[in-house]
Formats: sequence, C-alpha cells, structure tokens
Amino acid sequence: MPDDGTCGPRRRFLIGYDSASLRNGVRVRLAGVLGSESAELLQACRAHVNAITVSRVCFDLSALRAIDDVGAKCLIAMCSGLRRDGFQVEIHGLRVEVGAMLVKRKLAMRGRLQPH
Repeated sequence: MPDDGTCGPRRRFLIGYDSASLRNGVRVRLAGVLGSESAELLQACRAHVNAITVSRVCFDLSALRAIDDVGAKCLIAMCSGLRRDGFQVEIHGLRVEVGAMLVKRKLAMRGRLQPH
C-alpha cells in the first residue's frame, strides 16, 4: 500500500462522525472509494451508530469519489438495517456516478426478490 509520508499507508476510504451539527442525530461522512475492502469499516460504523443515543443518521456522501458493486450493496444494507432498527436515515451530497451505482445495485436486488 502506498505511503503518504505522514501517516503511513494511505487510506482509500474514511468514515467521519459529527454529532454536534445535528439535533438528536449524527452526521456520518464517507470519503474516498467505497469497495469490498471497506465492508468491515461500514459494519463497525453501524455498530458505532447503534451504540449512541440518536434517532437520526445523515450520511454525507459528497466526498465519496467512487463506489463499486460490493460497496453499494453494503451501503444499501446498512441504511436498510438502520431503518429497521428505528433510525431516520437521510442521504446528502450524492454524486451522480455514486447514485447510479446505488440505483443499479438496488434494482438488481429487487429483481432477485420478485418471483419469475
């Protein structure tokens, strides 16, 4: 993995949290490239959100440069799971190319659930 010269290996995907800017909520900022290697970080993120006492989760995707099929599947599953757990989930800053992959993945998931 490449070294950025200051913090060791450069990370391709980062998650940041901000609970000060939202009333009864947390802003979760996803940055970089969300792919299969980021799935564990998203699972840890869901556990973190479940552990804090908020009812609203706002995902800020404005710094998400790219997403692959596995990353889209993980993000959709995370949002669906948080909604089932009773959270109000919002998505902000969705870039066109990221949104296109999320829609493609969501349609593929629906297609498998419907009887043929």
